[in-house]
Parts: sequence; structure tokens; C-alpha cells
Amino acid sequence: MDVVFSCVGASIDPAPWKGWRSYMDVDVPANGNLLDAAKRAGVGRFVYVSCAHDAAMLGLHYVAAHERVVERLRASGLAWHALRPTGFFSAYAMLFDLARRGVAPLFGDGSARTNPIDEADLADACADAIEGNAPAEQDLGGPEVHTRREAVELAFKALGRAPRTVSMPASAVRAMCWLLRPLLPRTAHITEFVAHVSTHECIAPARGTRTLAQYYAALAAKP
Repeated sequence: MDVVFSCVGASIDPAPWKGWRSYMDVDVPANGNLLDAAKRAGVGRFVYVSCAHDAAMLGLHYVAAHERVVERLRASGLAWHALRPTGFFSAYAMLFDLARRGVAPLFGDGSARTNPIDEADLADACADAIEGNAPAEQDLGGPEVHTRREAVELAFKALGRAPRTVSMPASAVRAMCWLLRPLLPRTAHITEFVAHVSTHECIAPARGTRTLAQYYAALAAKP
């Protein structure tokens, strides 16, 4: 075996029945086991999907767990690549479902911008890394930048409906997460992460051609 590729990690679904253990307790040892096995087997290259972030986001458990894996890669002695997408289109499927039900939430005023990437475009970048045709570390985003409010409005537009949103103060969400941490750490950590990225800009170099509007249109076309 020449290459190990990993995007393994705990679910980003905040539902408690999807698991309660923290990302640090799941992602880091799971990928550490893969890395140790790769070294024992003489694998030459390890490719890992982390997440785009700035220095301030390293205080978020979700980001910190991903970057702990990257630290282990740096110290592994293997050739390695870490891809950091801003966010996947599939994460917006939940937002689309809420729009279909009639109302969707917004953390803060919805003015923070980002450029999420389609999984197929991210897969192309992963394939380049697997073949060794990529830098060791790269941030990746989609071809279009949207505010969080625009991302919600695109979902309603694909459904042919007028946008209806409910604003949720990010400070209130963070307070709720603080209360949840002892009992449901994973739910708290992913909600805290979503609240942060929804109120702070997260833009990366563009990769690919697929747009969020096209993704929503495909969801709307499904029976």
C-alpha cells in the first residue's frame, strides 16, 4: 500500500444520538491509529482532510482536534498532505431541509462571508494530493463567496419561496454550548464551531466549478 487517505472523524450532526464523545476523544486517536499502522506497513504518503481556520479558531475544540492530527502528521516522517476546506455543500443540506419546512435560522446578522466547496471538487483536490501533485498544506473553497444570509436565501430561491429566517444571537448560542459541554460535549463543540464560523469570515482560495445554487437546485429536484 502506497497511500493512506483519511477523512475519518466523529459525526458533525449535533443530534445526541449520533454520539456524545468529543472530537478530541474520537478524531485524534482514530487517525493516530491509522498513522501508526501506515508507518508500520511502510506506507509513504498520508492525506488528511482537516478544516479551514484562522489562529483564533484554534480555541474551538472541533478545529483543535483536527489540527492535533496535523501535528502528528508533521512529526511522522512520512510524506503528508493536509487539505482544509471551508465547508462542504452537504453541510448545507440541513439548512435546505429547514428552508423546505418554512423557516431557517441565522446566527448573528448573516453578514459573515464564506465560500463552501462541493464534495466532488474537494475530491479532485484530494486525488491530486494522493498522487503527490499538491502542496503539503492547502486551504480550499468553492468558486463563489456568499454571506450566510445569501446562502439561506439561495435555499429558499431553489424552492421557489420567499425567505423566512429567525436570528439567533451568537452569544446566546455560546452560553448554551457552555452549559451542554459536561453532558453532551460533541453537540456543544460542533454547535460552538457553527456559531463561530457563521459570524466570522472564512474564505479560502477557489477550487472547482460547482456552485451552491446548483447544489440546492439538485436537492429541490429530488422527489
